[in-house]
Amino acid sequence: MVHVYNCHPFASQQIVQVEQEPGLVCSGGGALFVVTTGGCKVEAYNLEKEGCPLICRFATMGTVRRIRHSTIGDYLVTIEEKNSATYLRVYTNWRFQAEEKARVGVRLLGHLLRGASVWGGVQMEIIEIPLSEHPVAVACCSVKGDLLVGCENTLVLFTLRRHTQQNLKENQQELQSSWSKAEQSCSQSRGRTFSPNLELSVLDFERSVILHLSKINPKEVALCGSYVAIQAELEVLVLKLEATTERTATEEPSESLKCGKNTPYINNLLLLLGTGGGFMYRL
Repeated sequence: MVHVYNCHPFASQQIVQVEQEPGLVCSGGGALFVVTTGGCKVEAYNLEKEGCPLICRFATMGTVRRIRHSTIGDYLVTIEEKNSATYLRVYTNWRFQAEEKARVGVRLLGHLLRGASVWGGVQMEIIEIPLSEHPVAVACCSVKGDLLVGCENTLVLFTLRRHTQQNLKENQQELQSSWSKAEQSCSQSRGRTFSPNLELSVLDFERSVILHLSKINPKEVALCGSYVAIQAELEVLVLKLEATTERTATEEPSESLKCGKNTPYINNLLLLLGTGGGFMYRL
């Protein structure tokens, strides 16, 4: 007599009921993100509660081709298409879409929205990140929250930044007036009041490293701390970035060095071939 046992490495199993056919999925921060068929709407489900209830749903600005979540910063990054163009976008404060008719702010990388509603964190922000090439893959660092983008012939690393009211040196009198207006608005729309918190911050990114790849077309990318990995057609490229202030005797000191800033450079580069062979370059 034959006995059949179900063996699997999972501690538990949950079935999430979705209203529409799922297209893409990703998870993080205790949530499951489902891009519905058609690619223009994201639904977030709470994996930490029984039944995995819906947290929120929101529309995207284009058809989502790739989606990733970063636990650090609790943001979503997408590669989207619209009108034959490809876009890279970051969605922050997405949890506030649980409120009906929640506001959404759209801005470019490095251009912060003004107003107390942003600092109060009562609206979702969509950050447009312009690129010179079409993005094909994205990855988020689980250690720092940085963003790595793989394009057709380049890798671009964006450093996660948190901007506060203090470091932007906002005028205190103008802030107090804005806080008062925001408090009245939020009291009416959300049924509760909030007080200004000078420790609140908004997320942004800073382009820190651009790596040109002449003979490698990235299919997938990964990022963990200072380690970067690129998967191509037949190989995987792994490299480590380190900050240094070293320069050769013939080099003129750059502006970053004059200001005492560190400049990243490639320390180790490891190429793993698909056949199992490999070799190391020391740069």
